[in-house]
Amino acid sequence: KLLDEKAQKVIRIQRIDELRCFIQEQDMPLKCFDGDLFRRLIGKVSVKSSAEVTFIFKTGIEVREILSE
Repeated sequence: KLLDEKAQKVIRIQRIDELRCFIQEQDMPLKCFDGDLFRRLIGKVSVKSSAEVTFIFKTGIEVREILSE
């Protein structure tokens, strides 16, 4: 079990490093939605309600977003 947890941690660190490198390579900010970029970065979107969404990056990081109150 410890080896599996360690392997998962190594994979997560690699994914975060890949994401960091990819972002650093971008030479200009986005001006509109980029579907390809979204699919590359986001692994899952969890819709909690009509006002709350959680984006789960492929690195495992979760970002909760409130759309309206």
